[in-house]
Amino acid sequence: MRHALIRARKERNETQAQVAKALGITRPYYTQIELGERDPSLDVALKLGEHFGLPVEQLLAKDLEVERVAG
Repeated sequence: MRHALIRARKERNETQAQVAKALGITRPYYTQIELGERDPSLDVALKLGEHFGLPVEQLLAKDLEVERVAG
């Protein structure tokens, strides 16, 4: 999920703080999600998908694709 989030955030020219505020979470929590240090709750994952206009499955699929290529 993290690679897709970073890509989507940068495409929208948003900071981590802006995304966190829009989702109603703290910036450190969002940063941990982007770094892969923490998994988002289901509620936050759905909000991420809605915020970036992407289905949660697509966010997850992009990371799985990156892991397959890297692995």
